[in-house]
Amino acid sequence: MPWGLKRFSGAGTEFGEGPSGEQLSDKELRTIRAKMMEMLSQKGLDRTEKSYFYDKDGRIARRVMQSGDEHQEIITSYKEHGDEAGTVQIESCFDHLPDDPKLAHLDKCRSEVRYLYEYDNHGFWTEQTVDGSSSVTRRKITYY
Repeated sequence: MPWGLKRFSGAGTEFGEGPSGEQLSDKELRTIRAKMMEMLSQKGLDRTEKSYFYDKDGRIARRVMQSGDEHQEIITSYKEHGDEAGTVQIESCFDHLPDDPKLAHLDKCRSEVRYLYEYDNHGFWTEQTVDGSSSVTRRKITYY
């Protein structure tokens, strides 16, 4: 692990070890945490904002996460039975962070996943397939 640390929490509540296994002092841990937070802050990554948007049925339709220049948006659509029809994920894809935040929108990655379902006589899905792949989830429902 970097710097030989066992664990780290943003709140600074965990303890760590140095590269040779010796216990780091509280002062050394505070110094490392401060440097890490400074590095994160310089990139705008010291805080994360998450927003959730819901459809008329109370399901999550869109999730947005912003952390500095990093942006991720997930849009979910649903089928008539309420099962997930698919997701579209759009996020920042930088080899490096752009110097001008106004240009951040120019380099986005987009991925889309669609689901196909087979339903039983009760209207519950028994097979979910990721469109265009061999990924299949099957479930057996026993009715009493």
